[in-house]
Amino acid sequence: MANKAKGVAHVKVASLTFTQYTSAPSDTWTIDHNMNAAGIIAQFFDTDDNEIVPTTFTLVTSNQCVATWDTPVSGYILLDYVERTWSFDTIVNSITSWKVGTGGSISYNVISNNNLETVADSGSFLRDMYEDDDFYYFDFEVPIMINDLEITEMGLFGETGNIMFYTTCSPIHKPATMVFTVHYKLEKKI
Repeated sequence: MANKAKGVAHVKVASLTFTQYTSAPSDTWTIDHNMNAAGIIAQFFDTDDNEIVPTTFTLVTSNQCVATWDTPVSGYILLDYVERTWSFDTIVNSITSWKVGTGGSISYNVISNNNLETVADSGSFLRDMYEDDDFYYFDFEVPIMINDLEITEMGLFGETGNIMFYTTCSPIHKPATMVFTVHYKLEKKI
């Protein structure tokens, strides 16, 4: 089954705090931002102020990140940093509902629409929530329905109705007469 999970969780981000310029073209930019960051939000620009995208971007430590390029470039980077990471209690208290749907097309923008493409069922009950050293787990059940369902997208939503996590997948057949349990597994890693 092909799937892609998109974490669109809302986290508090600090004000813009760091800019670094590179005057000589390089295929590796090492950025020592010293922000003790749990996560980084970065934008890269060439010397003509055109946004550019690195081949790789890695948060090496909480104070350093590295961008690589296929060919040497010069320009600058703007960084914001994530001030906190989520704890299990924060996530549990934030997730209040689920939805499953039959959409999930490549052209659909789940973030700007803040919803599934085609909602087929929803609920507010999460059957189980727990964690281990590496993952958070969230289970919910799609109940018995009038019709069969071909699920191709699903999501977890916050108390204000904002989508927190979104997944598309190959069609999963859910017979009308069966309860379907969805098991979300979220890695504790930034």
